[in-house]
Amino acid sequence: MAAILESWEANARQWIDVLDAGELDSRELVTNQAVMDAIARLHPSLVLDAGCGEGWLCRALHKKGIDAVGVDGTTELIHQARLRGEGHYELLTFEELLEQSPWPMAYFDVVVFNFCLYEKALTQNLLHAATRWVFPHGKLVIQTLHPFAALGTGRPYEDGWQVESWAGLPRAFSHPYKWYYRTMGSWLTLLLSAGWQILALEEPLHPRTGRPASLLITAQKTATAIRH
Repeated sequence: MAAILESWEANARQWIDVLDAGELDSRELVTNQAVMDAIARLHPSLVLDAGCGEGWLCRALHKKGIDAVGVDGTTELIHQARLRGEGHYELLTFEELLEQSPWPMAYFDVVVFNFCLYEKALTQNLLHAATRWVFPHGKLVIQTLHPFAALGTGRPYEDGWQVESWAGLPRAFSHPYKWYYRTMGSWLTLLLSAGWQILALEEPLHPRTGRPASLLITAQKTATAIRH
C-alpha cells in the first residue's frame, strides 16, 4: 500500500484540478451518479465513505439528507475535503482503518468503496472488516473498474498485478504504482467469502461508447457474518 499512497500524495493536487475542471467524462456522465443512485436506493441514515478522496461523495450525500463519514490516507485530499464543506473526515490509511475495527464512533448503514480498492490481501481484509462496521443488515457498495476493460488489451483475463501509470489523464501525473486486477468471478467469490451476499450487480454504460464505465456491486451482510 505504501507505493499507492506515495503516488496519491504526489498527484493529489493534479487529481483535484482534474475533478474541479470536470475533465473525467466517465465520472461526469456515468459513475458519480451511478454510485449515488445505488446508495440512495438503500435509504441509509449514516454512510462510511472509505477512500473518500476530496470528499465529493460525502458532500453529495449530505445534500440528500444523508450523514457521511469520509476516510482517506492521503493528506492533501483530506485537507481539501475538510475545506470544502459538509461531512466528517478522518485521515486514516486503510491499514489504520483496519486497526479501528470495530469502528469506535458508530455503526453504519452502508459502507462504500468507490474506485479505491487496489490491493490484493488488503482488499480482502477490508471487506471482512466491513461486516463489523455496519448494522446487522448493513449494506456494502463497491464501484470499481469493470473487469472487461482488460479485454482487447492483449493481457490474459485473469487476476494479477497491473501498473497504473495515470496515462490518458489530461494533466501531468507521476509515480506509477501497481494495483491488483480481478476478474468478475474473482470479485464475486471474494465478496461471498468475506461475508457479503450480492444484492445487485450493475454495469453502468458510458453514453458515448456504449461500453461499461464501471462495475457496481451492492451487497448485504450475510446471516453467518451477523452471527459473528
